[in-house]
Order: sequence, then structure tokens, then C-alpha cells
Amino acid sequence: MDRLRLTFISDTLEHCPYESLKGSAVSWLKEELITAHTRGSENAFASTVALAAAQPYLFPDTSPLADASDDELLQEMEQSFPFHMAVVNFLYFIGGKTYSHLVPAGMLGVVEEIYLGPLRLAQEKGLEILNPSPESLAHVGGSKMDLQLLGDRIAMCSRQIEEKWLTIYIWYPRNVCSICCLS
Repeated sequence: MDRLRLTFISDTLEHCPYESLKGSAVSWLKEELITAHTRGSENAFASTVALAAAQPYLFPDTSPLADASDDELLQEMEQSFPFHMAVVNFLYFIGGKTYSHLVPAGMLGVVEEIYLGPLRLAQEKGLEILNPSPESLAHVGGSKMDLQLLGDRIAMCSRQIEEKWLTIYIWYPRNVCSICCLS
């Protein structure tokens, strides 16, 4: 039954055209992880299986945002805001001590490289686009505040990932750590 729920969540993340529903799927995944932990279950949500299965859809490659025109970037960031906020908050959640054992080895490094890093650059570019004139702010509505909030959350997650890498780097000798790429 847990595999069916995981498949439903992954399919929603992969195929759903509605960003807010994809954000809900992120919440469903979080709830499944919490339930498995609270009940002491031994299922896909109590191991690295769930995050490994959902990773490509949960943390999509955001590097194409770098090639978007200014209008395309602002439109994409505005439309995908609910999903990205859900994902960034989820990333912070799984990076905490209680659930970090569910994160597959090396996943945080990959997430930083293909999802969080390019998303941060897109968010910063979006703010730059919105800063020059009041007209651009009126065009996008509340997007500037959304982008600022997203930037704060991205920075919070990046700090958490950097702290984990630093901890791993301190505890493991150079060139031995297979968890990250600091060696």
C-alpha cells in the first residue's frame, strides 16, 4: 500500500500541470514521512526509498530558467511559486536531524547543483528585473514579495546543506567521504 501512495505522489509531481497541486503532493510526501516516523513503520516512507523515487520530480532541473527571457522568467517564477516554496520548505524539513536519515547519500549535493543553485540565480535575476521600475512591479503584482520570500527560504536551505557538508568534511578524512564532493 505504501508503494501505491508513493507512486501516486511521484506521478502527481511528474505529470500534474498545476503547480499548487504539485505543492500539495510535496505536503503529502512530508505527511507520509512523519506518519512512518511517528508509528515506527517499516515501509518505503521510513527509508531512503521514498526520496530516491521522488527526487527527479521533487527537485527538477531548474537550469533552463537561466535561458528564459525576462518576461518568461517572471511568468514562470510566479506560476511555479507554490511548488518551489513547498519544495524548499520540504528540503529544510528533511535536512533536519529527525529526518536526515531518510535522505539518500549524495542527494543534497545533487539538489544544490541542479535545483537550488539555479533556482537561486533565477530568483535573484527576477528581483533584478523587478527593481528598476514601478511599472514592472505593477505588471507582476505581488511577485516581488514572493521572490524575496523564496530567496530567504533558499538561503536558509543552502546554509543547512553547507553546514551538513562542513560537518561531514570535519568528521571524514579528505578523499574518503562518499557522501559529498568536498574531497
